[in-house]
Order: sequence, then structure tokens, then C-alpha cells
Amino acid sequence: MGLFAWTLLAPVLHADTPRFRAASRVLPYPEEIGYFSISTSIFSSTTEFNSNGETRELFSTADVSEARIRETSVHFHYEKAMEDWVTLIVDIGYRTFTVNYIDLFVRPSDPKRNVTIDSDDFSDLWISGRIGLLKAKSTFGPLYSGLQLGVKLPTGDVTSDVPTGTGFMDYELRSLNQFDFYMLDSPAKLYLNLAYQLRGGEFDNQLHYALELNLYMAKEFVVKTSYGGISSPENAATPIGLDDDRNLIVVGDEAYSQYSLGFEFSFSSSFSVSFDYISRISGTNTFSGNHYLIGVAFK
Repeated sequence: MGLFAWTLLAPVLHADTPRFRAASRVLPYPEEIGYFSISTSIFSSTTEFNSNGETRELFSTADVSEARIRETSVHFHYEKAMEDWVTLIVDIGYRTFTVNYIDLFVRPSDPKRNVTIDSDDFSDLWISGRIGLLKAKSTFGPLYSGLQLGVKLPTGDVTSDVPTGTGFMDYELRSLNQFDFYMLDSPAKLYLNLAYQLRGGEFDNQLHYALELNLYMAKEFVVKTSYGGISSPENAATPIGLDDDRNLIVVGDEAYSQYSLGFEFSFSSSFSVSFDYISRISGTNTFSGNHYLIGVAFK
């Protein structure tokens, strides 16, 4: 597949787990070859998108003011070829939240007026398998396609101050596609990533999508940009944010679109570092804001 063709696919931040990228490549790895990455994401926001897609102050309908949410997530992603035709993928994250707001129901002289919520825990665990579907040549360049089937285990804590799981199993079918070509006299790769997530409990099913362009400015240096997000054909029964009982919901029903800019530098064919800036530009029942993602990967 040329170059160091193991760049992670387009970043799509999922509500129920910080799976920044669900696959490291389109096709399975050769037998006995593995891959491991650690990524850290920093997110902060004082605004959110309501059910009509309008931007408003964070938690403003819950009679609070000056609200801010901060999240730092560490994400672990492991892949291992079980056979030449199938690769095992294991994915989990650890999420840390700090939320501050002023409770307008409490008189100004009461210290309880200033509310702080601190919480951290593991997310739900994803276990997936990937197979190859297509290797073909076209007039413009090679085409590759793979299929990934995953199951989410409810390892996230649903009893903490900020629940990091749903308490139910989910299932996912993901289509991975890659087109290699030349752009600006440099090798380029275009990825299309589509997934349907069947969610347990009363949570809405979701469609995940991402389109990413990788431009190899040098063999070791890749510039990346992507557009993607989550859509849901159903009504949001569990919107993200503060509910009527002032419980903070970060795992729920949401929809959004976002773009990313980033780069990856490979020190060798087995070690790379990456940086991504991810901006959420529209959505419903979700936080707005920006993510900063730093990662290291080993092959």
C-alpha cells in the first residue's frame, strides 16, 4: 500500500466513548503484525447546541450561569492480526471531567451557589474484527475496502457523578474505504469511513461518517484534514447536558458535524506522533467547542 500506510483514519469523537479513531487502516494487518496507540484529548466549552441546532450558553435552560465543562481523555487502541484475513481491535478510554457553574436557585451568600463536579472513569470497551473486501486498480490509483464489525461492552460507570457508559451493549458495522492518488505532485490518500451503531436500551441508533484527506508532503510527514460527525434518524430521548434533576449527561443522544486539521510525523516505520485540531461546527443536543488531540502510535 506504499509509504508508511498505517495512518489512523479520520477522527470522529463518539458520545459514548472517546474512540477518536475506530481503525488504524482499511485492510487487515498481515499475520502476527500489531498496532498500538495512545491518544490524549483536551476539550473545553462554555456553549452547546440545542435541539434546534442553535448555539446557546452551556446549561442555560437549567437556571445556571457561567457554566464550563472541561474534559481530558486518554484513549488506548490496540490491533493485532489473528490471521492474514482478520484483525482484532480493542479500544477503551479513560475520561476525566471538571464542570463549574453558578446555581441561580441558591442565594449569593451561600457557598453552595458555586458548583463544581469532578469525575473520572473508564469508558465502555469496544471489541471489533476487521476483514478485507476489495483491492482494485483504477485509472487514477488503487482502491481498497474493508469491513469492521464491533461490539461495545458496558464497562463504563453508570453510577458516578458523570456516567461514562450506557449500561447496555451496542453493535456496530463499519465500512472502511481508501483511494490512493497524487495531488500537488505528492502521494495522497482519501478515506471514507461509514458506520451504523445499533445502541442498547432507549438510546437512539446512530450513523457515523467521516471523509479524510491525507497528503504526504514527505515520506515521514503527512498533513491531514477531515469532515465528519454523527447523525441520528430518531428523536433524542437522552440529550447531552444537564437534565431536569441537574444530572450531567455526557453519554446520550446527540448529532453533530465537525472538521479537523492535523499532521503526523513518522520517526520510523514503527513509531509516529500526531496532532489534530477538531472543531465542532454544528449539532443538536450536544456540546460545541474544540478538541486538541495528541497521539503516539507503535507498529
